[in-house]
Amino acid sequence: MSDEISEGWSPISFFCVGVFLSSLILSTIVNSRAKQGKNSVLIAFYLMLLSLCYIALLVAILFNSNDWFRSILSQFDPVLSIVHVETQFDTACDQRMQKGMKDGVFWFLWNNVEGYVLSHLFGWWLVSVFIIRDASFCFILSLVQELLEIWWERFYAPFRECWWDHCFLDIGCNLIGCSAAFITLKILNLKTPILTSNILKDHRRQFFMAIMIFGECVRFPMMFFTPHVLGIHPKHIFNVTRIFTFKAIVVNLFLNQMYHRLVDRYKTDRYHVRWYRISIVTVALEIAIVLKFQEGKFFDGIYSTPLWKNSSWEKYNLFHSSTPWFPFHVNIWFLYVMIITMFSIDYYLCLQLKTVFGVWIPATEEKVVCLPVTKKKVV
Repeated sequence: MSDEISEGWSPISFFCVGVFLSSLILSTIVNSRAKQGKNSVLIAFYLMLLSLCYIALLVAILFNSNDWFRSILSQFDPVLSIVHVETQFDTACDQRMQKGMKDGVFWFLWNNVEGYVLSHLFGWWLVSVFIIRDASFCFILSLVQELLEIWWERFYAPFRECWWDHCFLDIGCNLIGCSAAFITLKILNLKTPILTSNILKDHRRQFFMAIMIFGECVRFPMMFFTPHVLGIHPKHIFNVTRIFTFKAIVVNLFLNQMYHRLVDRYKTDRYHVRWYRISIVTVALEIAIVLKFQEGKFFDGIYSTPLWKNSSWEKYNLFHSSTPWFPFHVNIWFLYVMIITMFSIDYYLCLQLKTVFGVWIPATEEKVVCLPVTKKKVV
């Protein structure tokens, strides 16, 4: 049977699009009102409820079988009853070079531009404008993601690319997307100054950037590995909504909340939810699901399982000349250590915030006060 994406719009498609659009609009309202010192209790409660429903779903998947989860999803879309198996891209690097280099390097790269490459361009423009709002820092995060692909492509087939895909196509499109976002943010005056000229002296911004990069190292692989072990097509509307709602929008909220308290140093919090904690719990559950269902879903190493006879991927990917340092499950457990480390600094990020059930921050009547940065007097 074919595992193609369902044609037309199923009930789950309409539901997922509605969840995404409402979350995008309402999260923008929460961010805007919180910066003005205004409450958005009902909106924040709705977004928190959506996030907790996703967490509850992850817990249910973790304590049940994959077939149980698929039988429920198939009630909404029959295509989800079929297990999707990921395949690698065309990695016959030597054949592609022999055929393409006759017309020159530029046309060779141009002819290798595909849909997934263009998604880098539009994706990073979207992230830079609507989520992080600092194009320079977004480009740094895009480089982090490329390094993560290079590391994890030892185990995960779709990450296996030729060296020019990493160095020129992906990074080149990331740069164009972030440059377009830089112009857009400049015109609309929406930039959130994360990477500034005095970054070497501003320890709070340095700490903020370190948390974001550290979190990306954990969040990015789970964005792909979770649907992979569950057999869901990465382009299915359920997974697309999961990425843009429960990953991107939650990251947007906790990023702005963290910036609001850590960098701008506001005493009160009008976000009403500890979004950092929700994001950490979500990723931790996804890692646990990958550990549970990972058997037989990932390569042991680049040489132990050849892609196909006479494959040239290893030869034309200069980043790999040896077997992996650690097996796949050891790498995943290392991510758990990173998650625990990130959770341990949660108290510092939300210092003096009283919460209900560890998540909800009740509205207070305190005035929003920005703590001034004190400078030591030179005697």
